[in-house]
Amino acid sequence: MKRKLRGRLSRAWWWRWPPPWAGPRSCRTLTRRTENVDSYVGDPYLGVGNDSTYFGTTRNLVKFPTMAGIPSTARVVDAQLRIWNTSLFPGDNQSEYVDVNGLTQGFDETTATWDKANATTAWTTPGGAYDTTWKTGFNGFTNDPEWATWTVTEPVKGWVATPGNNKGFLLRMRNEATQTARAMMLSSEAPEPLLRPTLEVTYLKQTAESTYHAPSTPHQLAPASTYTVPVTVSNPTGAAFAATEWELTYQWKRADGLPVPDPAIHVATPLPAAVPIAGTVEVNAQVKTPPPSTEGNKRTDYVLDWELRNKVTGKKLSETTAIKALPQNIAVEEPTSDQLGLEKFYSYAGKNTGAGGTLMNNLYAGNTVWSYNAFSNPSRGLSTLVRLAYNSLDTSDTVAGYGWSLQASSMMRLGTPLDFHPNPNPTKVTLADGDGTSHRFTWNATANEWAAPKGVHLHLEKYSSVDCKPNTQEPKAWLLTKPDRTQFYPEERTLR
Repeated sequence: MKRKLRGRLSRAWWWRWPPPWAGPRSCRTLTRRTENVDSYVGDPYLGVGNDSTYFGTTRNLVKFPTMAGIPSTARVVDAQLRIWNTSLFPGDNQSEYVDVNGLTQGFDETTATWDKANATTAWTTPGGAYDTTWKTGFNGFTNDPEWATWTVTEPVKGWVATPGNNKGFLLRMRNEATQTARAMMLSSEAPEPLLRPTLEVTYLKQTAESTYHAPSTPHQLAPASTYTVPVTVSNPTGAAFAATEWELTYQWKRADGLPVPDPAIHVATPLPAAVPIAGTVEVNAQVKTPPPSTEGNKRTDYVLDWELRNKVTGKKLSETTAIKALPQNIAVEEPTSDQLGLEKFYSYAGKNTGAGGTLMNNLYAGNTVWSYNAFSNPSRGLSTLVRLAYNSLDTSDTVAGYGWSLQASSMMRLGTPLDFHPNPNPTKVTLADGDGTSHRFTWNATANEWAAPKGVHLHLEKYSSVDCKPNTQEPKAWLLTKPDRTQFYPEERTLR
């Protein structure tokens, strides 16, 4: 995750008079050493260097007052201080470095001088008290406006962990003994907000979302089956994940949060390589699904929790860090067309419930379907309708609620796109129709077409050569055709 801190930048700059190469000056020397300069002759500039007898040696102080939005437990992997360089005086020496050091003493923007950090407190070292054990430099300043960039990862790490250590930065010319150059840069008062100084911090939060990434996990799985699911594991902690010590595991839970107590369906996948701090590794995890429901449900909602486990100690990562398991909602259902919803090839006993509602019971499966036509306008081809249905044996969650299906002038259940397995390059596509029945189409490589489930007279085909990906959307990627030649372009779940 990257956060750009722009906001107001506390800053101050001053010059030291007389410069070290000049003779002593009396009153002017004292006046300049005690003068706060919050702008460069009225302009919003930062000036660093020592190119003239008039300005002498100048240094700048910059501070981003807060690391707001970055958790104190975050792992900072990169931090860049960027200031817009406008010009270089006199412009013929482009090799000089401007160094950035972390301040060890706080300052006041409006009262800081060469001698004092604020109106009453002197610097412990005149010119600004800074950490001499760490610095970062940038050279190549020219008269062509461009960004000057310093890598400041180390001090920012400390600021995030301990905000009180954020005293700011000091900018100084590395060679202050020789009259060479002065770099002019824009301050936070620059008229153009996009050219004001920024501190860009890239970090990893110690959360499940920043540790586990499994976008290809199918949302519908067959019971008592084994799947290979690609999972990206990242390391936002302060220690490496050794391949000999850590493995990727998962836990099946019911929708109410109770774990499924079947050790046979919980397997672990070893890490293929060590994961360094802020590093990642791709794991092809093996996942076994729960057996068919013993409660008579034809589709059951589960939660699949991904988590790392230490093989040596037997403890999960959530037991030793703030990183919790990553939950994913999964529906486990029988393959091909399930026995939910209303289909012509099943037998039902029913009763009208009034106001356009009907109650139908599947005589074989025992599933009871209550449906209500809120609006219907039949026509040749595509009809306009709004229909609500409830399946008693469906425990999965939809946009209308658990067990409910909403249909609006389409073949599909609203909010439930096509589901592909595996993903990408699927060989099975699941379509949930308007009353909740799931139809599983399978790829027939011999006939080079998608085979529909038995009794379902629908033709599914890949209509476009473009696959939907996170950065590519294709509204007509797939085509569904009914026997009367009415065609639908179903919504598809994004392929990775």
